[in-house]
Amino acid sequence: MRREITLVILVALTLSLLLVSTTLAQGTTVSIDPSLVQDHDIEPGAPIMGSYPSGHNETATVASPTNAYDKDQLTSATVSPPSTTWVYFNVKTFNSSLSKEYIALDLSLNFSVVCSSAYYRFILYVGSKSTTLQLMNATSFPTPTVRTWAALPEPNDGLWNQTDINNMVFRVEVRKATAGGSLTFQEYEVWATIPTDSFTVRVNVAEVTALVSWQFNITFNPAVLQAIIVWEGPFLKQLNPPGTTFLAPAMNNIAGWVTAGAVLKNYNYGGVTGSGTIATVCFKAIGQGNSVLHLDEETTKLRTWDGSTLVPIEHTTVSGFFQYLIGDANNDGAINVFDILAIKSRWGSTPADPDWIREYDVNNDDAINVFDILTIKAHWGESW
Repeated sequence: MRREITLVILVALTLSLLLVSTTLAQGTTVSIDPSLVQDHDIEPGAPIMGSYPSGHNETATVASPTNAYDKDQLTSATVSPPSTTWVYFNVKTFNSSLSKEYIALDLSLNFSVVCSSAYYRFILYVGSKSTTLQLMNATSFPTPTVRTWAALPEPNDGLWNQTDINNMVFRVEVRKATAGGSLTFQEYEVWATIPTDSFTVRVNVAEVTALVSWQFNITFNPAVLQAIIVWEGPFLKQLNPPGTTFLAPAMNNIAGWVTAGAVLKNYNYGGVTGSGTIATVCFKAIGQGNSVLHLDEETTKLRTWDGSTLVPIEHTTVSGFFQYLIGDANNDGAINVFDILAIKSRWGSTPADPDWIREYDVNNDDAINVFDILTIKAHWGESW
């Protein structure tokens, strides 16, 4: 019997998802987790408040460290380098109540800086892993300025959870470029926000033998979705040595496609056998509607090594389906009177109330009121 491998798109999203049904040949293994994720399973726009600078090296000066988080810009943490060596302060102890994994966060800083012949940079740590967000060269912002770094993946595995937030550190480092340089940096507040309307698809390979390279292409409806970023999955790179070369992903949000690939650095290690995730793709919903997440079979390539040449591995593919339905408060796949009845049962409630049901806040303004009714009426009769 011909051995078959199935690539599966597993979708974890902020909006409703249905899988395209596909008839699979006998012997093919498909693993879907979860098979259906509702749009209310991830809180859109959830804030994560930042706290005070709680660590700094000996030569840094930090003023009012217990009050540095201050959106009214009355207090700040201040750091001025005494020499041409880097000095820093850290912002730790971010407060949140995440209960699920998130694919990205936006990190924002409210600061001012006056400098001449000096450098400063911003770094995000999660545990021991770090990401340099930006290096600035003698650029002054004398009045408070907000800078945001959007759609940041978690630097360890690409997905944010409560443990990651607890281990998050935002660092500001400053130094003089010359002995005569000067710099005074003031941090008023730093915070993070979970972006709205984003989701990931994991591209999985099942029951493969001696895989040494992979490539896939996903097409989608560009009026509904945009591709944001692709991360390499753990499956192929678990063979280390030799490790992998992750080919730079390409995406076109006008035509509606995203492609990626990876290859072992040395084929003679035998390849990887089994099942797992080869990549994770982040999408953002930009409009209401449907989109097939089409995993193209012809342009999806799996290869093994026979000692002298790359050999294609036969496989089948299973695509996904994305659907955005606004106003479905009771999550039954239709906008009708039952959604209005659901909202009326919690009329006037807010997140502070014990009977709050977030699913009923269909316009996401943290209140169940007439604006939710108006949102439902605007989409009356729509269904999956």
